Amino acid sequence: TGGQIAPQVLVDATSSGAAGASTALTIEHVIASKANRLLLVLISSPDVPSGVTWNGGAEALTQLETAASGVCDAHIWYLKDPTAGTEDIVVSHGSTTAVNVSAISLYNVDQSTSFGTDVEGIGIFGTAEPSLDVTTTYGDLVFDVVATEVGITSSAPGEGQTEIRDNVTGGHNVIVTSRKYAESTTTTMSHDLSGSGTPDWAHIAVGVKAAASGGAVNILLDMITHKDQLVALFAEGD
Repeated sequence: TGGQIAPQVLVDATSSGAAGASTALTIEHVIASKANRLLLVLISSPDVPSGVTWNGGAEALTQLETAASGVCDAHIWYLKDPTAGTEDIVVSHGSTTAVNVSAISLYNVDQSTSFGTDVEGIGIFGTAEPSLDVTTTYGDLVFDVVATEVGITSSAPGEGQTEIRDNVTGGHNVIVTSRKYAESTTTTMSHDLSGSGTPDWAHIAVGVKAAASGGAVNILLDMITHKDQLVALFAEGD
């Protein structure tokens, strides 16, 4: 069963920032000169940003999706092939608001079809936990963002997820972000929230697609059964 080779999206760098009241949050970020770059900005704020820019405002990001809970919303913005270097990400809103941001630069990303189908969900703490099933292929790197209100104090990511940011800032917005490599056609992104009260939450998840060549790969070595569980054995290489 071995021998399946899947190109892989790779993480370049991460950065973050937050403000209790801001019309333009500025975050310094460093993007390395790698092939097939992508800048991903995950945002928690009550309103849709009026714009997100990179490189001194010379490069505008595109909004991928918003999940609106009615109080605190989750947003994903992106920029294909951003200029490499040390520059500022600026997240702007039309009026003063609380905002919390997690930025990730990636490389070895398909520049034509960079994303799979994004999935959104909303809910209320105490009645449901954030959990989304994303349609994926081997080599996808799945990202998610949960935005929620004051009352949530921490979060534990689901199985196999690597937490990127778990932060409470001024006002009412909380952000939780994570990533996970896809190992099947469905990848579940979930979080176990902790806190009090009944705060709303909004959740988005999406898979980022790997370029067909020119980067690292996952090689499926074998599939084995251990204690009635099917286990995939992978190796990574260039």
